[in-house]
Amino acid sequence: MLLNLLGLAALIFFAYVFFTLFLRSLRSHNLAAKLFGGLVTGLLTLAFVAGTAAAFFGMWKVAGARDRPVADVQVAPTPELVAQGQALAQPCIPCHSADGTPILNGGMNNLAAALGPYGELYGPNLTPGGDIGDWTDGEIIRAIREGVDDQGVPLMVHPARDYYDMSDADAAALVAYLRSQPALRHDQPRRNVNLLAALAVAAGLLPTSEQPPLPAPTGGG
Repeated sequence: MLLNLLGLAALIFFAYVFFTLFLRSLRSHNLAAKLFGGLVTGLLTLAFVAGTAAAFFGMWKVAGARDRPVADVQVAPTPELVAQGQALAQPCIPCHSADGTPILNGGMNNLAAALGPYGELYGPNLTPGGDIGDWTDGEIIRAIREGVDDQGVPLMVHPARDYYDMSDADAAALVAYLRSQPALRHDQPRRNVNLLAALAVAAGLLPTSEQPPLPAPTGGG
């Protein structure tokens, strides 16, 4: 966070510096200095202003909470539903399992580093011992389909687009399996995406997992 704030401060500082130089160029009595200096410093001012705006927009895209409806769903787990959910959760293992087993207690690979110099991002602990242990079933289903957490903050890297059209029954099965796992604690670095990631998000080079809101599911399994 501190480095991100310093980066924003640097963008604002250079925008101010070049804007000041741009004004001085316009006041110059030398025509060449006025034209050339004004053009160069004006373009640099625009570049840093645009960079600052993009950074703020990207940071909002990454960390800003969204007001999204959450379905009042309560999944009634059965052995059959848990088994169905375990089968559906197999694609989650590479990112969310520490040892390659179906127990999704949190990955150990920095997913952000695989995309670029974007900071730290690890597949979170999806057992009841992780953050989702305090989520409602509706919030988990919303996260799976829409790519936002319990506060409506966009997730990163989660392939929500692949689960966007998941049926209510399959979503309930996934919840049943996640709830059935042992409540394991797992120390991981918290998500820490940097200013470069925010700029990449603003430019569309690093999309978040956020998908359009869906109508609330009408029931659980």
